[in-house]
Amino acid sequence: MTDDDRGLRVLFNWLRGILRLLVRWITDLLDRIWPPSGPAVSSILPTEGYAGTKVTIRGVRFATTRDGNDVSFDGTAARVIAASDTEIIAIVETGTNTGPTTVVVDGQTATGPDFTILTYPNAGAGEDGPPIYFAGTGSPAATAGSVPSTGTANVLIALVHPNDRTPTNPAGLRQDIIDIWADVTTFYDQASFNSLTVDVDVMSAWHELSGSEADYVKMNGAPGYPNIDWGVIDRLLAEAAQAATDDGFNLNNYDMMACTVNLNGTFIRAWASFSRQNFKYKNTAASLDIDITLNDPLPQLVVGENADWGRCAHEFGHNLVEASGATIRDAIGVFTLGEDVYDSDLINPSEATAEEFEMMGSHDNHPLFSGYVMDQLGYYDASVAKHVRSLTWDRNPTTKTFKIAAHGMSRNTAADRCHLVKIRVSDGLYYYIEVRQRPGTTAQIFDGAIPVGTAPNDGGVIVTRVLTDEVNLNQQTRFITLLHDERVLKNGETAIDPARGLTITVQNDGLVNRPLVCEVKVEWAKAITEDPNGKFDLRFDPWDSNWQTADIWVDRKVYGTFDKPKDSVGRPKGNGDKPRPGEINRFYSRLHNDGSDPTSNVKLTFYAIEPPGVGDNGSWAPLKTETVGNIAANAFEDVYVNWVPVVDRHTCLKVYAQQQFGEISGGNNSAQENVFDFEAPASSVPEPVAMPVAVRNPLNHRVIVHLRPSRVPAGYAVHFPHRWVWLDPKAERSFTLAVIPTEDYGWYQDFKRESMTTNISLRGDVPHMYERQVGATFPASRAFPIGGITMSVTPKRRVSLDIEAGAEGDGISVQGTMQPALEHERVRVDFADSYGYVQVAETTTDQQGAFNLFYSLRKAQRENEELVRRDPAHLPPGHDGRFPVWGTYRVQAHTINSPNAAQASSNVAVVVVVEP
Repeated sequence: MTDDDRGLRVLFNWLRGILRLLVRWITDLLDRIWPPSGPAVSSILPTEGYAGTKVTIRGVRFATTRDGNDVSFDGTAARVIAASDTEIIAIVETGTNTGPTTVVVDGQTATGPDFTILTYPNAGAGEDGPPIYFAGTGSPAATAGSVPSTGTANVLIALVHPNDRTPTNPAGLRQDIIDIWADVTTFYDQASFNSLTVDVDVMSAWHELSGSEADYVKMNGAPGYPNIDWGVIDRLLAEAAQAATDDGFNLNNYDMMACTVNLNGTFIRAWASFSRQNFKYKNTAASLDIDITLNDPLPQLVVGENADWGRCAHEFGHNLVEASGATIRDAIGVFTLGEDVYDSDLINPSEATAEEFEMMGSHDNHPLFSGYVMDQLGYYDASVAKHVRSLTWDRNPTTKTFKIAAHGMSRNTAADRCHLVKIRVSDGLYYYIEVRQRPGTTAQIFDGAIPVGTAPNDGGVIVTRVLTDEVNLNQQTRFITLLHDERVLKNGETAIDPARGLTITVQNDGLVNRPLVCEVKVEWAKAITEDPNGKFDLRFDPWDSNWQTADIWVDRKVYGTFDKPKDSVGRPKGNGDKPRPGEINRFYSRLHNDGSDPTSNVKLTFYAIEPPGVGDNGSWAPLKTETVGNIAANAFEDVYVNWVPVVDRHTCLKVYAQQQFGEISGGNNSAQENVFDFEAPASSVPEPVAMPVAVRNPLNHRVIVHLRPSRVPAGYAVHFPHRWVWLDPKAERSFTLAVIPTEDYGWYQDFKRESMTTNISLRGDVPHMYERQVGATFPASRAFPIGGITMSVTPKRRVSLDIEAGAEGDGISVQGTMQPALEHERVRVDFADSYGYVQVAETTTDQQGAFNLFYSLRKAQRENEELVRRDPAHLPPGHDGRFPVWGTYRVQAHTINSPNAAQASSNVAVVVVVEP
C-alpha cells in the first residue's frame, strides 16, 4: 500500500466518523423536537417455553407501572408482574400459541421477536415439568383443602379409560363402581356412628383419555408398581377434572375427587394423600389445553376399576387423615396417621403387629380403625365418659377396672361402660385399650377377619401402643403397634410395659356377648423401683399445615414486644416479630418436659438454613448450643440465642434438643419454622413478592418431586417454575416462588373483614411405594409429603417518612410525618451513636400521619450498660462499652411490619447533643 493510499484511507475513516456524529446529532435533535411516541422491543428472554413461563422483555419507552403496559404473545394477553421504562416481566397465559411479542403503551404498539410454545414435557423421559401458574378464585380466607371427618364428605367419582382400554360393558362397570362406593359409605356410616356421611356422585359415562394404557401405567419391574406412573399423575388428574367439568360437575362442590381408571382387569395399586387446586395439561395433537382452577385444594384419589371397597376406604382415609391433620387436636397434638400400618418393606416386618386391626393396614380384610384413629377423628368423644376414659401415667400406685364395649352398631349408652381407655404416658407415647368383635349375624361391615384365636364370642381385648414421632421416609417403626401377640386377648391374658410397671389384664372376656363387653384391670407403679427408663419426654409442638410451630419465634428490638399477638400460653403467634436484618434478633424456642420426672443439663442447638426449602434435608448451620439447667416435670423453658439475619435473605429456623438417657421418644425433640411474612407495597396494584425456595431430595435415589401450591385465593396469582422436578440422590435445586396481587389496593381493603393477609403454601410430594404384599394383595402407593413453606402476604400502602430531630436537654426530640397519612401505624426510630451502636424506640402515628418522640439518652445509658454487661455480643466492633450521653447521633425512622403501612425508611437526621 502506497503512502497516497494510506492517506486516502485515513481521510475516508475521518469523514465516516464525522458523518456518524452528524447523523447521531440530527437524530437526537429530531427526538427532542418530535420525541418518539411509542415503545420499542429489542429482545425477549427466554424465547421459548410453556404457558406459565416468565418472559423478560427489554426495550425502551415502556410504562413504569404494571398496568400501564399491555403485553401479548401471538395475540393472547399476558400478565405483567413487573415494569420499568426499559424492562417488562410478563407471564405467558394458557391458550397462547407461537407468535410475536406485542407491547402496547398509551395506544402505541411495539412488536418484538416470536415466543415459541414447546411441546408438553415428558416426565418419564426425565424432563422437568412446566411452570405452575394460576390465579385464585376463592375466598381470601381460603382453606388448605380438607375432607371432613364428620358431617358430609362429598366425593366425585371420575370415570376414565385409556384410548385402548374401552370398557366392554360401560353401564355394568359403572354400576360396579357405584356398588363399591356404597360399601365405602356404609363403612364410614358405621365407623362414625352415622356422624360422617360419604355422599358419592358418579360421572354419567366413561371418558376416554388422550393416551394409551402405556402412557399412564407403569407395569411390574419397578418397585411399587404396577400403578399409574407417578410422573403422569398431573396429566391424568387434569384430564379427569376436565371430563368431570364437561359432564356438568362443579368441582368446587366436592371434598374429594376419586379418579377411577378402567384397564379391563389390569391391576394397579392406587395413589392417595395429595391434592390439587389447579389442573393443567396441554396436548396439541389431542386438541387439549386444560387449565382449571378451584377455590380450594381438592384432595385426590386414583384407583383401578377392580379395586376392593376396602382399598377405596383406606385411600379415602389417607385424604381424610392428611387433610384433617392441621385441625384435629387433643393432648396428643397434631394428628399423625399419615403413615400406613403395613409390614411391607420393614426391616423387621414383625413390628407391624396392628395391621389386621387397622383400616390403614390390611384394608382388603376390612378392619375398623384402631382406637387412636377413632379418638382422633372424633368418632369416640374424649369428653364423654361413656365413650373414652382417660388416664395419665405417673409414679403413684394405681389400680382401676373398666368395662369396655366393642364398637358394634351403636354408641355405648351405659354409664358404667366405655368404648376406649386411653393412657397418656407423655405426648410422645399413649396406650389404647379397646374391644374388637367380628360381625356375626349383624349388618356390621367391618372386622369380619380380625384374628381372634381361641377367644370366645368372636372377639376380645386389644391394646395398642401409639408413638407420636416425626414422619420421614426412613421411618421403620409403625406408629400403631400391638402390646401383645397378633390376636385379641382373652380371659386372664395380659399386656405389659415393664419399664413403667404397667399391666393390663382381661378379667372377664364376656360380660355381654353382643356387642361384646369385657372387664379390664389397669394397674401401674405397684412396688416399682427407681428406673431412669422412660419417665420423661422432651418435646416441641410439631409444625402444622402452615409449616410453623408455636414453639419457635423471633424477638427484635424493642425486645419483649411483638408484631403478632400471644397465644393462651404466652407464645407470640407466627414468627412473633419480622426479623430485622443486620442487627441482633433473639431466636426463641420453648422446650417442654412431659412425664413424671424433671430433667437437667439438656443441650439445645439452634440452626438456620437458607434459602428455605421443600424437603427437610440440607446444610443446616448451627448457630449456637445452649445448656438448659433444669426443667421440672410437666413444665417448659423458654431459651434464646442471638441471631443476625442477612439482608434480603429468608431463612428457615430449627431447634433440636439432644435426646436424654431414659427419654420416652427422641423423635419429637426438634421443631422447625418455615413461615415467612411479606408485604406487597401498593400505590395502586400491590407489587408481587418473591422468595427463593430450595427443593431437596431426602432420598438416596433419583426421584421426581411434585410441587403443589395451595390456598391461593381470589386477588392473587402464584408462580413457580416447575410442576415437578427431577432430583439426584440428596440433591437440591433452587427456584423462585412468586405471589402476585392482581387487584387494586382498595379491593383488599374491602376484604379486610375476612383478612388482609393470605397464607399461600407450597408443598412437595415424593412417591412412597411398598414392594411386598399385605395378605393376598399389594398395598397402594401414596404421595408422601417431604415438607413445605408458607408465604404470608399482606398488601400494604406504600408510604414515605420524613423526620426532623434536635437535641433537647439530655435527650433527642423527633417529629415526623407519614405520607399518605395513616393513623395508628407503628414507627421505629433508631439512634446510632458515633461507634455505630443502635438504640431504638417506638411510637405510633396520629390521624394526620404525624408522630412525635422524646428519647432520654440518660435512661438509655443505664439500660444499655446493663444489656451489654449481660450479653457483650450487642457491642459493635471498636465500641468500648461506655455510653456517653453527649455526642453525635444519626437518627432515622422506619416502618417495620406496621399494620397498614409498607416497610419504609426516612431521611437521616444528624443531631449533636452537647453537655450544658
